[in-house]
Amino acid sequence: MDEKVRELMDKVRETAISMGEAAEYTFRNAGKRAEEMLGITKLNMEIFDLNTEINILLKEIGQIVYDTHTGKETDSQLLDKKLAGIDEKRVQIKTCREQIAALKKSRNCPVCGEACEKDDKFCRRCGQVLGEEYPAGDEK
Repeated sequence: MDEKVRELMDKVRETAISMGEAAEYTFRNAGKRAEEMLGITKLNMEIFDLNTEINILLKEIGQIVYDTHTGKETDSQLLDKKLAGIDEKRVQIKTCREQIAALKKSRNCPVCGEACEKDDKFCRRCGQVLGEEYPAGDEK
């Protein structure tokens, strides 16, 4: 076989190997990204459900307040229980948002909760100066 043909064949083989490695790397990263997106979607659905539950509690609290206004006897312990339920659900929402930020490798503004990139110096929504803290597992 001619030396130039051999060199060409070697280059073709090297290119094929490199392309195979690149394809394998891309496939692995695509799978990882899809897994992250699935996790984020599940967390967003959980946040939606929690907000729906909060809205129901707010409606029930409004009815208790109105009943009190109209002179009906109401159960103050029931009101306290519903308010505590809202507080608990808001903590769960905050936890979900923190998990989403960790999956996205971002962080939330401590003032308004907006998702910000880890390198952002200011919140894009409210302008708050962002500190050096990063979500658990992230590195500077």
